[in-house]
Amino acid sequence: MAMTTEERLAKVERELGALRMTLLRVAELLNSQYKLSKPKRPQARPQANRKEVGLTDNWTFEKPVAYSFHRQREEVRTWKAVLMGVCGTLADVHGADFERVLSLRGFSRDPRNLGKKSDPREIADSGIYVATNLSANDLRDRCREVLGKFGHSASELKVELRGQRTG
Repeated sequence: MAMTTEERLAKVERELGALRMTLLRVAELLNSQYKLSKPKRPQARPQANRKEVGLTDNWTFEKPVAYSFHRQREEVRTWKAVLMGVCGTLADVHGADFERVLSLRGFSRDPRNLGKKSDPREIADSGIYVATNLSANDLRDRCREVLGKFGHSASELKVELRGQRTG
């Protein structure tokens, strides 16, 4: 006996529903096993005329284009983005232990405690905020403090600067 179009559509919808449920279970399993995060933007190669600075260098009057930390290279445009990226990586790596940053100055669960002028920003959906309206060297020092809090060496963070103009 031949099926009607409505019966065929109903069968396809049931099969799609079952497939959708299977895919959701697989996605949840992968997410729990591998702690999947947002996809990263494609990264440009470092250019030869760019220089690198670390946490012991002067960041004043310099412009970042990327930073390397924890075997990842991220493109950035501001020193604030460097701090936010480093904190975000540490929040991902250290999980619930990341709350230890609350003992450092400039970090709080309540952005109002940091003040409006401090431009508080939430770190990677952690519920923890950091003051970001700081000088380049103060942002550098904040990066150094956060890395030290979790036992990372200052040498693990390298920042690539915009190349110097010639001619």
